[in-house]
Amino acid sequence: MTGWMLYCREDAEKNRAYIQWFQAEGKLLGMMIELKMLEDLDGLKELALPDFVLNRSRNTEIAEKLEALGVRCINSSFVTKIANDKAETYRFFPQHGIPMLWTCATFVDSNLPNQTSCGYPLVAKSVDGHGGSEVFFVEDSKSWKQVLNALFGRKIVMQKLCAQPGRDLRIFVLGGEIIAAVLRESNCDFRANYSLGGKIRLAELTESQKQIVNEICRVFPMEWGGIDFLFDSEEVFYLNEVEDAVGSRSLSQLTDLNIARMVLTYIQRSQEV
Repeated sequence: MTGWMLYCREDAEKNRAYIQWFQAEGKLLGMMIELKMLEDLDGLKELALPDFVLNRSRNTEIAEKLEALGVRCINSSFVTKIANDKAETYRFFPQHGIPMLWTCATFVDSNLPNQTSCGYPLVAKSVDGHGGSEVFFVEDSKSWKQVLNALFGRKIVMQKLCAQPGRDLRIFVLGGEIIAAVLRESNCDFRANYSLGGKIRLAELTESQKQIVNEICRVFPMEWGGIDFLFDSEEVFYLNEVEDAVGSRSLSQLTDLNIARMVLTYIQRSQEV
């Protein structure tokens, strides 16, 4: 069995060890995992296509092209499209009864400081940022300068601030099953991302959290990814984002789980069905 790990060139450089880990585990499983750069895939029909692609590029268009040629993408183009566009995320999940904070999409222009729809304080996010990048805390109408400078002309979502900023819960799922949950907390930033210095620890999900995760997996066929919750309280939580090209640094730090082997074994077994 052959597979591609598909990356943008810049991200591939940052994730060299992660890619090599998957290649080594694939070899042990009798799989050949080849690194491919998104920028190099202009003529797909001229290439020897793999059995599957781990699409780490967050690019929907390439997934659609590969699927049209009969190649399995993990995750699918449907999942990639919604997970990597926050406006699509906040449109899709409330339609299925998944609790989310009040959010609206808009474009960044000089009139933005006059907005009244979301109130203050709020969180402003580019629709296509990831890893906590391009996420801003806006305290009042005078606090838009960073957003205007960084994202002028681009589409963002504005989101009501939860009651417990700087704290979130990431649930890792594989094949519709919960693998582990990591609570991320920061004392110095409203963002709790581990890559931004947040503290992490394993967490046990409550029954209500498990039910919401199971419902998300039922309506959203993400084969390998992350589901992030925000909190107003221990009992009141909201879906924040779904991570399509999820990282696993926190799991490697906190557990002995061999995520590369687990993901590739899942692909191997499900490919044979």
